[in-house]
Amino acid sequence: SNVVVIPPTSAGPQNNKTWGGFWDHFRHPRGIAIDNIRSKVYIANKLLTGGSAGVETNGQVLVWDLAKRTEHVGYANFRAPVPAGFDQEYRPQVLTNSFVWPSDAAVDEVRGLLYVTNSANSKIDVFDIKNRPVFIYSFGSEGNNPGQFQFPQGLDLDAAGNLYIVDSENHRIQKFLYDQATTRQIFSAAWGQLGSKLSVPGDIRFRYPVDIAVDDAYG
Repeated sequence: SNVVVIPPTSAGPQNNKTWGGFWDHFRHPRGIAIDNIRSKVYIANKLLTGGSAGVETNGQVLVWDLAKRTEHVGYANFRAPVPAGFDQEYRPQVLTNSFVWPSDAAVDEVRGLLYVTNSANSKIDVFDIKNRPVFIYSFGSEGNNPGQFQFPQGLDLDAAGNLYIVDSENHRIQKFLYDQATTRQIFSAAWGQLGSKLSVPGDIRFRYPVDIAVDDAYG
């Protein structure tokens, strides 16, 4: 499992860079968020571990230095000959190992906040990343009421700091408004219901949506 960095001038795989090699840094990398102001990359990494009770879906968020995008990094635990040019010594920071199936991450660069979907716990974890990352609060709980989730997955932010979250098993998208006074996200609206056919114009239906992207230019 690895992450591939594709430079804007890439003419093919020979120009790309790889982070991770032979199951060292990643098991199942999911969402990626980039903080250009602080030159960091946040990667949600799902860890599937076996046990007597079956597969456990633990997870973490890894913090990489953006400067490493010009390098191959990996094979940290591999002592046999490795592909040429790999940095085996670099270790990304582990933000936390407390997630249960993290699915995505989003960075609010202006406000210095990181949002991560803690999917199997049906909540969103929020970190202050202005200096050293620090957990500050979570919001959400399991259910289908406004502001509740059933296995949230993808999320994204608009320029105002408002958050859009894919509420996968509730078959909907929820919007939260960033409140300047409390610096918290407050439920605003939800769209969608289970289905694959649109019954009337403007009807919004999903079947287990996974990801989302915000187009600030279009609104």
